[in-house]
Amino acid sequence: MKQTTMKRMEFLRAATFTTLLFLTALGIMCYAFTQNRNLIIGTEYNSATNVEYICFGHECENLNRFTWSD
Repeated sequence: MKQTTMKRMEFLRAATFTTLLFLTALGIMCYAFTQNRNLIIGTEYNSATNVEYICFGHECENLNRFTWSD
């Protein structure tokens, strides 16, 4: 009986952690959308060796004058 209670507690802790992790990510993305800011996840090179940005937010396709210090 005690072992099943411990397994339930471990499951609840894991479920709580996962839920908080997803809520935090969702909150950051909602903040970026509401503040009209770009949330840049990363960069990659396309086949023409130009940098493409992986981003969420307002006007992500318009990043020609973007610098990391912004």
